[in-house]
Amino acid sequence: MHKDLISIEKAAMMYRALDQLKQKCPKEIRSIIDGIQTRDIQQQEEQKRQDEMKFNNRIPCGFVMNCVKCKNFAVDGDRLRLMSSHHVVDDCDFMNRIEIRELDKKENIGGNMIKNSQIFCCHCTQKWGNLFIVDGIKVPILSVTSFVFERLTRYGLEYGEVKRFRKWKDVSYVIQEITKDELIAKLGPSQQTQINHQ
Repeated sequence: MHKDLISIEKAAMMYRALDQLKQKCPKEIRSIIDGIQTRDIQQQEEQKRQDEMKFNNRIPCGFVMNCVKCKNFAVDGDRLRLMSSHHVVDDCDFMNRIEIRELDKKENIGGNMIKNSQIFCCHCTQKWGNLFIVDGIKVPILSVTSFVFERLTRYGLEYGEVKRFRKWKDVSYVIQEITKDELIAKLGPSQQTQINHQ
C-alpha cells in the first residue's frame, strides 16, 4: 500500500513537471537542458580532478601486504603490479603462500583470460582473490579487502603504519604497471620449470 502511494506521488510529480515544460518555449527548454549538461560536465571534471589528486598523492615507498584475517605475510608491494585494471602478483614464490580451489565452472572474461580458481591464504583460508589463466600462465589477481597494507620504514628494516582499503583506487601507495606480455615473460619460465619437474 505504502509503495503504491509513493508510485502515485511520483507519477503526479512527473505529470506536473511535464505540464510546466509544455508551457515553456523551445529556447527555454534548450537553456534548461544546457544548464543541466553543464553542471553534469563540471561534476565529472571535479571528480576527475579529485581522482588525479589522490593518484598524485600516493606514497612512493615500500609496503607489504598481509592477510587481513591471520596477518601472515602475503606479498611485497614491489611484487604487486597493475595489469590493465587488475592487480596481479609477479612473484613466483607467491604460489607457495596460497591454497588453490578449482572452480566448477570456468569463466572466460575475454582477452585470453580465464577465471580458473579461487585463491586462499594457506594459513587461515581467508579468500585472497582469483587465479586466472592468461595465455596458458597462472596469474593471481588479488582482492584489496583481503589484505592489510603495512608501510616499510628505514629501508625496509622496520614496519610502520598499517592500513586497510575498500577499493584499489583508494590505495595510497604507488603500484607499478605491467603489460600482459611482461607478466607472462616473468611468470612463464618458473611455471614451465615446475611442470617439467612434475
